[in-house]
Formats: sequence, C-alpha cells, structure tokens
Amino acid sequence: MTNLTTVKVSVETRDELRLIAARDGITLDAALRKLLRAERQRQMGADLAKRQVSDDDRSWIAASSSAVSRALG
Repeated sequence: MTNLTTVKVSVETRDELRLIAARDGITLDAALRKLLRAERQRQMGADLAKRQVSDDDRSWIAASSSAVSRALG
C-alpha cells in the first residue's frame, strides 16, 4: 500500500468528491487524481492557446483533429 495522508476539506467538497468517485466507480484518491490531471491538461491548453500558431502547426492540428473524429466515429 502507498503512503497515505489526510487532506482537510469542507464537508461539501468531500461530499462532491464522493459523488464523482461513486459515479465513476472509483476511489476518492482516483477521483482526486483524475481531477488533478484534468486541471493540468486545462493549464497546458491555456498555455498553448497563448502561443502563436504557424501554418504548419495548423495543418498538423487539423489532421490530428480529423483522425480523432474518424476514430470516434
């Protein structure tokens, strides 16, 4: 088992996290990790959105987007 610690949060925050975990069928730890990952991804997206995009980048992004769309059906 990994090392554990206590994180003090409001009862409301704890209850919301429990709802998320229950909905996804995962532990509170996994739910918190999932939320942290989503926040890191949001931050990366915000950082990327601030950058200048070249024509080559636009072509790559469009091709990647099309590939994902086709894969999802």
